[in-house]
Amino acid sequence: MKFLKSFLIGIAFFQLNFALHADEVFVDGIKYILSYSGNNAAIAGFGIEPANGILEFPSSIVYNGKSYPVTRVKRSAFENNSSIKSVSFPSSIKVIEECAFYSNSSLEKITFNEGLDSIKPFAFGNNSLKNDVIIPKSVKYLTAAFAVMYLQIDRKYFTKKLIINDNPNFKVIDEVVFNSDTTSLIYYPSSKEIPCYEVPQSVLKLELCSLCGVTVDTLLLNPNIRTIDTQYRMWIRDLLIIPQGTNIYGLSNFISGDNMNALGKVISLSSSISRRDVQDYILYNAFGTRGTILIPPAMTSVFTTIQGYKLGFPLYSYVLSASGNELTISFKDIYADIIQIDKVEFDGRIFDKITEKSFSIKGGMYGGKDYYIVIYIKVPGTSYSYPITTRITTPSNLSGVDEIMVDNDTPAEYYNLQGLKVAEPRNGEIVIVRRGTKVTKEVYKQ
Repeated sequence: MKFLKSFLIGIAFFQLNFALHADEVFVDGIKYILSYSGNNAAIAGFGIEPANGILEFPSSIVYNGKSYPVTRVKRSAFENNSSIKSVSFPSSIKVIEECAFYSNSSLEKITFNEGLDSIKPFAFGNNSLKNDVIIPKSVKYLTAAFAVMYLQIDRKYFTKKLIINDNPNFKVIDEVVFNSDTTSLIYYPSSKEIPCYEVPQSVLKLELCSLCGVTVDTLLLNPNIRTIDTQYRMWIRDLLIIPQGTNIYGLSNFISGDNMNALGKVISLSSSISRRDVQDYILYNAFGTRGTILIPPAMTSVFTTIQGYKLGFPLYSYVLSASGNELTISFKDIYADIIQIDKVEFDGRIFDKITEKSFSIKGGMYGGKDYYIVIYIKVPGTSYSYPITTRITTPSNLSGVDEIMVDNDTPAEYYNLQGLKVAEPRNGEIVIVRRGTKVTKEVYKQ
């Protein structure tokens, strides 16, 4: 009995405490949540929808004789509404929360005022806006605010350009919005349709839904990208390249038929894409793939044809052969219609004139050793060169040598007696020195 009494007292105290800190009121057809401790009001939805579909929020409301500034729009306050045609916000509003106006099928115009700080993810997602949106200088957070989540096949949902006027937090390049130093891609307008889009070299991250609704023939993600947040509904008609070493969140959403992606060829250089992900994509997306899915050489599973779709493995393969101190690396199974070898880095040396998909290396190696080889591939007609790193073991019949053969003039380079390049030899160390076409064995002196 004592416990029950304490429990009831606790509930009464909680209810009293809540009443002291928040209350739900209706003013001019709009529902507000009052915060007594913060002395402000948050817009929470409709009491009565306006007949003309026009929303103009006040900067403050009066309740019980007290004025409360209106400072935010609550999460999902007007989600899935079909009557709102335009909405304008006073300068008192600082935050528009997640999905506040998500999927408003009649929404055409949005008017912001200076003072707004944050537009949270999907606040205005999936809307058929007919006007460009001007983002105030005061806005600091914009990620996924206008993302297209469920793009219809008939292109019903479009998002127009975001106009960023002298806002120091963002940068716009050809209608695409980035953060101030262009290390993050924030927003690609779904109405922008071009044959090929190359993500700038400076970009290291694709923010949440930054490419939702993108429509291009070819999407080239620069080789420097390390993080891809969840993406939905991308229309990439021909080619998508995923760089090696990229951390992908929501991978199944990124390449899955559940998003009705119109994907053509997918070249994955990232070992994070597994057999299961690729299989699920092919099986589920029965109409989307018109080309070949290419997967990284680091994978060991051999793919076969699934439901008539060709899965290529590997992206390339190579053959090693040795004669004396000469190692020959020959490539085969290159998908010449999609990619080409740009250059190769082996044992710290760059080989950029590869003919007939093979090249030879002389000197500096012992047989039966492990080395890393980096093959740079590129799509013909594009600018990016994508590195793929693989470890190889040299043939056991490859012999070490006492001199390095070269065929061009270069500054002095130093190698130890094992043939490995040395950046800064120690004083008194016996080294192999290459100066232009001349190679000698010397005692290094500073």
